[in-house]
Amino acid sequence: MAILIIAISVLAVGYLYFHNPAEHHLFPTCLFHYFTGLQCPGCGGTRAAYALLHGRLGLAIWYNPLAVLVAPIALLWGVDRVRRVWRGDVVSNCFTHIPPRVVWGLAIFLTAFWIGRNLPGYPLGP
Repeated sequence: MAILIIAISVLAVGYLYFHNPAEHHLFPTCLFHYFTGLQCPGCGGTRAAYALLHGRLGLAIWYNPLAVLVAPIALLWGVDRVRRVWRGDVVSNCFTHIPPRVVWGLAIFLTAFWIGRNLPGYPLGP
């Protein structure tokens, strides 16, 4: 299973590296943006990942600063999970161990980002 996850991840990252999401329409459209004209917290995330893969940190932050913040955390978490599966460790649901205060704090931060990026004058974003 770990090999399959690694293979799919490498293929996905490789595809993204060679195909700019701003120029290729294989990447999904954000339905929230499509129907409301507003940006969700994830809007621009794929373009930000593409920019990060090409070493363009400033452009990645402009596309979606939240994606740039989350990317290294998600990468480390994913590598750790694959490593545990590879070694045969018991992999528990790590999300059950997150304190409710942290969950609420993240929810408030995410909501504030979501609202803030849709206010007039927001300096970042596609």
